[in-house]
Amino acid sequence: MKRYLLIVPIACWMFSCQKEIPLKTDEIEPRIVVNSIIGTDDTVWVSLSESRNVLYDSTLPAITSATAKFLDGSGNVIGDFIHEGDGIYYYTGSVPGVGNSYGISVAYGDFDPVSASTRIPVPVTISDVDTNTQGEYLNFDIDFTDNAATADYYSITIGGQYIYFDGFDTIKSIAYYLYSPSVIVDNGTDDGSGMKYAEEFYFSDKTFNGGNVEFPATVYVGPWSEDTVRYFVVLRSLSEEYYKYRLSYDKYNEASGNPFAQPVQVYSNVTDGFGVFGSFSEFVSDTIVVE
Repeated sequence: MKRYLLIVPIACWMFSCQKEIPLKTDEIEPRIVVNSIIGTDDTVWVSLSESRNVLYDSTLPAITSATAKFLDGSGNVIGDFIHEGDGIYYYTGSVPGVGNSYGISVAYGDFDPVSASTRIPVPVTISDVDTNTQGEYLNFDIDFTDNAATADYYSITIGGQYIYFDGFDTIKSIAYYLYSPSVIVDNGTDDGSGMKYAEEFYFSDKTFNGGNVEFPATVYVGPWSEDTVRYFVVLRSLSEEYYKYRLSYDKYNEASGNPFAQPVQVYSNVTDGFGVFGSFSEFVSDTIVVE
C-alpha cells in the first residue's frame, strides 16, 4: 500500500520537509495546513497540521482531531478520512480514477474550514526509449506524445537495478541523478555548461506544446558499467497545482538560509488555509538491459 504524501517518487519526499509552509510575517491567526498528493492507489493519504508564523522554527503542530472528508468533482462526499496518528489521515474507499476530479474538506475546532480540489491527469505513454553509451555516461532519448489541446505538466525519473556479486547474485537498486539541457527543464542545479542535474526533472509543455517529444537525459553509470543493469524510466503526468507546488518548494529550499536571496512564497491551492492537494498519474517503461 503506497503513501503518496509528497514524495513522490522513486517519489519519496521527506515528511519533516513537507510540513514546512512559509508564511508572511504579518500572518497571526493559525490556519489549517493540508498536505496530500493523490494517485490511482488504493489509499488516499493526507497530512494535517497548524500553520505558524514564518519565524517559527520547529515542526508544525499536528492536527489529530479534524473532520476530513473526501469529495467527488461535484462536491459530494465520497467518504471520511480516518486519523492514523500524528496528523496523518487515510481514506480506503473507492480507488481514484484518472481523468476524474476530487476534493477535500477539513474542519477543525475554531479554525476556518478549508477545502481544495484536483483532477488526476491521464497518464502519457512512453513510446520509445533509445540509449547510447559515452564512456561512463549513458544517454537516453525518451519519446512520448504531448496533447496540444491542453496545458500539460510532467516529471521524469530514471531508476536502475544492477547485479552485485557478494557470494550470491544480489540485486541492488539505484536512483540516478539526471542531466538535461537547462532550456527544457524547470528545476535542477545548473552545472555551468548549459545543463542541469537533479534526481527528478519537472517541466511543462510550454516549449513544445503538442506532437512528439524527444526528452534527452544523461546518467553517470561509473563503476557499474561492467555489470548487467536494468534501467527504467518513469514519466509522470502532474496536475497543475502539484507542478507549481514542487517548483516553488524547491526554490524555497534553495533560498532558505541565504540572506541575499529574495523571499519565496510556496504555492498553495488550499482555500482559507495553506498547503497543497494535488495529483499525478504515471507510466513506467519496460526495463532496458545494458551489459
